[in-house]
Amino acid sequence: MVISSEIFGLIRMAKGMTQAEYGAFLGISKSSVAAIECGDRRITKKTQHAVISNVDFDESLIAFLDKYEKAKLLTK
Repeated sequence: MVISSEIFGLIRMAKGMTQAEYGAFLGISKSSVAAIECGDRRITKKTQHAVISNVDFDESLIAFLDKYEKAKLLTK
């Protein structure tokens, strides 16, 4: 699974975390979270693994991401 910077940020927002909280949760700095979300930094394999291992991809998160993807299609 490859996580885009966009999905990385959406997961954070769906979980209701600040960048600082998300960074602490994943073991990275707030500035790294911000750089990833704005596309200035690529997500390392270690960070992707942390997301996959620590985030509960429950029904509500999947529904949130699905709604976002559908909304994006409507704006094209």
